Amino acid sequence: PLELPESRPVMLAGTAGQEFDRAYDAYFESQCALAADLAPPPVALNTMLDSLSNLEMSAEVPDVAQKQIANARRSAVRMDGSLETAREAYRGVSHALLRAAVAARGPKSAQALTHYYCPMVPGGGGDWMQPGGELANPYGGSEMLRCGELVREMGRQGDMESGRVGVVETGFS
Repeated sequence: PLELPESRPVMLAGTAGQEFDRAYDAYFESQCALAADLAPPPVALNTMLDSLSNLEMSAEVPDVAQKQIANARRSAVRMDGSLETAREAYRGVSHALLRAAVAARGPKSAQALTHYYCPMVPGGGGDWMQPGGELANPYGGSEMLRCGELVREMGRQGDMESGRVGVVETGFS
């Protein structure tokens, strides 16, 4: 699985927090589509790209998170196409958004965020996030729907259990 550093993510407030959660909601919608053997819906993909672009320009987003958001946007552009192409690009989006979530979160993504990993994904395994619920592998779809392992609960409950409870409020509401 992707190695992520222990950190205290910055809690983004106001517009930046809303955009962060909007990008992650679109990511989760894409994850559900891929798990159901469907290419990501164009509306979800466009929403993710729009939100990621807005976050790249936001002064409220920490530099380390902005770098990962830019990486996610570059990978997400490649998700438009066949199911196979979308799954290949999804790995880059997932890695970048996992790294961004270590540095910053929106109000919704701060509550529930789970990191999963499947060692069976060709090319070294595949990481992804879900907001909760039953594991649904986006890389294998119906062939490997429940294949994977819980790596880390990154939401509020997981942060409390690992001692990373304090989040810093930034920005204006």
